[in-house]
Amino acid sequence: MHKEKFVKGHYKANCNFQSADGQHSIGFGDEFDVSEVLKDNRVEIKHNNEYYLFDMSNFEGTFIPFDKE
Repeated sequence: MHKEKFVKGHYKANCNFQSADGQHSIGFGDEFDVSEVLKDNRVEIKHNNEYYLFDMSNFEGTFIPFDKE
């Protein structure tokens, strides 16, 4: 999935990236949910039952849609 095309759903990280505040990171192979796509070029991501804001312009790579089943 290209970083310009975020939609709500379940994903698997294809790279490492950090939250907008730099306090949380998602690593290669981690699963997470995009819970909200915001107007200010950010997405809200649920990871390990916690919610974090990520700035889409800071992603170093891509992530792929992932089916939990």
